[in-house]
Amino acid sequence: MKKNLLLSFLFLCIIRGYGQSILVIVNADCKVYVDGDEKGKVKADNALKVSVTKGDHYIQAKGKWNGQEKSISKTITVSDDKQIMLNLTFGDEQEATTSKSDTASIIVAEVGVKMPGTMEVGTWINNNPNKEFPNNPTYFYGFEKGDIMVIDYSAVSNSTNSLDISTCPVNIIKYSNKSFTELHNIRIKVEERGVYRFVMSTKHFGTATGTLSIKRIPANAVSKNFNTGVVWKDVNDTTYREVEERYLVKSDTTIIDLSSPTIEVHSKLNSSGNHEYFRFTLPKNTISWGYYIGVDQSGEQAFQDALDNLTKAALPVLTKFPTAGPIGAFILSGVNYVAKLQSGESVSYTLVQGDQNRNLFLSNQGGYQEYKSGDVINDLEKMSTNISSPAYFCFRNNNKVTAIHITLRITAITVNQQWETKPVKKMSIVTKHLPRNIN
Repeated sequence: MKKNLLLSFLFLCIIRGYGQSILVIVNADCKVYVDGDEKGKVKADNALKVSVTKGDHYIQAKGKWNGQEKSISKTITVSDDKQIMLNLTFGDEQEATTSKSDTASIIVAEVGVKMPGTMEVGTWINNNPNKEFPNNPTYFYGFEKGDIMVIDYSAVSNSTNSLDISTCPVNIIKYSNKSFTELHNIRIKVEERGVYRFVMSTKHFGTATGTLSIKRIPANAVSKNFNTGVVWKDVNDTTYREVEERYLVKSDTTIIDLSSPTIEVHSKLNSSGNHEYFRFTLPKNTISWGYYIGVDQSGEQAFQDALDNLTKAALPVLTKFPTAGPIGAFILSGVNYVAKLQSGESVSYTLVQGDQNRNLFLSNQGGYQEYKSGDVINDLEKMSTNISSPAYFCFRNNNKVTAIHITLRITAITVNQQWETKPVKKMSIVTKHLPRNIN
């Protein structure tokens, strides 16, 4: 009987020691943590019941508020069997309360803060559109995993202020308060070792001043001597982006022989005049071209002789382009198979572009712009500069009584390319100056 009574008494003691509970009530969808351990999810304006033991407990809620990840926390003391109701309200963060002293906290920084007022900020932004104001007080400190940040701000100016605490370099907001005058005992659990950025600003018209106090409560004795200082290092940040890049599928080179007319040019004393012209248009995608001018039968025969000699030659270019002809071979290889005639009738020719230049030539007024000219019996030329349409070969016969007949041949080299696109990853390396933990 006594043994059974003893067991019952011990059972009741266990129940009374571990049966305490906290009813956590929140105003946003979030997760609830107790002493760093996740206890469950809760919907906005609902409650989550959490069983705890007697003693001090760190209660934290994490969720989205106004589109931003936020965290709100309180430290409470459980001393009896009564259920504790705890309200955690996002958007109106309450100062954490605790029943024990902060004798275990370690000072990280006590800094005098001087925040530019809205007048100064507004003037700068007007003068620097689409840029972020660079002069808000900003501080960087390192924290160890498991630390609890303790934040206080005492104001000298009676102003409405803002504080954002985020990870660095990845900008994840850990605490954000956009409307306060002072802060007392705000506590934030550090989930990962890293550097944290503290940025303050004010809504005050003029400069606002105060003191920002940052402390840490280490998770254990091992991390007590953690160095919160930071060093700045140049870090290469490599990123990749996908772009559409053009690439050449194939390229076809073609030799095109334009029409080769025989042009009669009358003598100077002929009533029809001693001028004549020929209009031509180079093919699309022409990269180079050439021409041959020969006077009378001797000029035509010189070209035919060159054609016969070319068929017997062993030019490498003829392997790829067997129908190149004397002009095409000259353009592609630079070898001239046309013999230069030393005797015979000659012709004055001028290569011009546009009707105005042609008309000036025909009227003997001068002042026309020419691409090429000469007084020749025969002539083979290659041109590296294209000429736009309308283009004209203009001829003048200086013989007073005898008409001449001109052989004109024009050859163009064209390149037709087929292009397509494909996705390609482009690497970009940017050197950034970033803070790093000393530890």
